[in-house]
Order: sequence, then structure tokens, then C-alpha cells
Amino acid sequence: MNNQQIAIIDRQISIRHLIQFLVILIGSILLGTLVNGAVFLMLGIDASEVMASEEGASTLRWSLLILHFFSFLAPSALFLIIKHRRQVVSFLQPISQTQISWYFVSILMLLVMMPLIQYSYQLNQMIPLPDWMQSMEGDAANTLSKLIEMDSVGTLIINLLIIALLPALGEELLFRGIVQRYGYSLFKKPVMSVWVTAVLFSAIHFQFEGFIPRFLLGLFLGYLYYWTGRIILPIIAHLFNNGLMVIASFLYPEEMLTSAEEMMPTVSVIAALVSIILIIPGILFFNRIVEDNKPVLY
Repeated sequence: MNNQQIAIIDRQISIRHLIQFLVILIGSILLGTLVNGAVFLMLGIDASEVMASEEGASTLRWSLLILHFFSFLAPSALFLIIKHRRQVVSFLQPISQTQISWYFVSILMLLVMMPLIQYSYQLNQMIPLPDWMQSMEGDAANTLSKLIEMDSVGTLIINLLIIALLPALGEELLFRGIVQRYGYSLFKKPVMSVWVTAVLFSAIHFQFEGFIPRFLLGLFLGYLYYWTGRIILPIIAHLFNNGLMVIASFLYPEEMLTSAEEMMPTVSVIAALVSIILIIPGILFFNRIVEDNKPVLY
């Protein structure tokens, strides 16, 4: 059997598995919607009045926890267990084989990317959006402002769990551990899977004013997994990114509740270019150190 025949078989297997995962995902999302509705019903809460209620933030957190668990973490974990059984750990690659320096370089790259991400957000703001997209953006902004209202350390810990840890685990397992990894077999160049997955990662959030910066973040997380084959690295980077936002909201609530245009400083094109230049050593580091660790699906 030649390489071309092997590639065709790999592609067919990947397509079949991705379709099976899609079925599990849809079923899990429907189940999560039912569970979420049942919780609202038992609590006697009208979903349309959550934002106006005094306990709206607490209700939103529970709702977000349920929906995120059933939309990302549960279907991804179930699929990996069904398909890979005892090989789940090796499929995702063990943490023990990840060097400490990789974590350090990953976080450092994420930090130096911040000016570039903010500049891309400014560019994204220049794109005119139709009324229905602007309405969705307004709803998302109101929901976020309600969630980041924190009056105690306990609420901070809950938000770190719901907004930082859970998305880091669930979204990375789904997008990098499953979609991107199986996507390696679908494209002639595996790196295409990184880009396609980054687009899906950004689009699934349905926040159009932040599509480009979220795409760049997804691209970075995807390359971390592509370079190293260690899912723990994008999980940690994702956790750090979201956790930083939650902690900043706790320490500086008034600033975080203002509009993005007022809250965040304007970044020049020079700062964005410097950010790109500073990322290059990290790219060279991973390409040089972990070239042999790129994951192979079959």
C-alpha cells in the first residue's frame, strides 16, 4: 500500500469519526439545553428576566456552567473515551513529557502578542456590522458585564472556574484535541487544519466585533498543539488568557465595565509590528526544539 492510498484511508476514517463526533456534539447540546431549561423551571426563573433580577449574575453563572459543560467538555471527553478507550492519554500526549521551558515560552509568546491582538481588535471595529450582529454584540456585552460583577473572593473563584478553567479544558479538547487533530488527515498540508480550526474557534463564539483577535488567539493555540503535540500547552495558555481577564475584572471592576474603546489603549501599527517581531523567537524555539513531537493521527 503506497502513501497515497494510506492518505485516502486516513481521510475516510477522519471524516467518519468527525461525523460521529458531530452527532454526539449535537445530542449533548440538546441535552444541555433541556437540563438548563429544567433548572430554570425548578427555580421558578423566567430566562427572559434573568438580566433584570437581583440574582441574575448567579443564575447566569449556573446557566453558563451547564451549557458549556454539555457543549464542549462532555461531548469531547465522551468521544475520546469511546473512540480511543485506554489510548486516550497517549492520544492527547502525557503532561510528563512536556518540558517546563515550553510553558514559559508559551506564556511569554501570549504576552508579547497582546499589542497585536489589540491592534487587530481596532481593525475589527472598523468593519460595519448589520443590525442583527450589533444586537447580538449588545446582548453579549450585557451578559459579560453581569458575569464579571464580583463582590467577594468566592465569586472570583467561581468565575475562574466557569470563565477560565472550564473553557480552557472543553474548548481545547474539542477544537485542538479533536477537530484540529482529525483535520490533519483532511488536508494535504496539516497546517491548514490549524487555520481552519482557528476560524471555527472564533466563529463559534458569535461575537463578531472580536472575530479577528479571537482568530489570532485560536491560531496561536493551534500552532502550540501542532508544534508540540501536547494538548496541555494550549490548555494552559487558554486558561492564562481567560484567567487574566477575570482577575483584572475583580481588581479593576469599574475599568472593565466601561466600553472596550474607553477601557483599552489605542495600539499603533508600530507596536503591532514589534509584537510580531517578538513572537518570532518563540516560533523558532518550538520549530527547533519539538520538530519530532508533531502529532501523527494514525
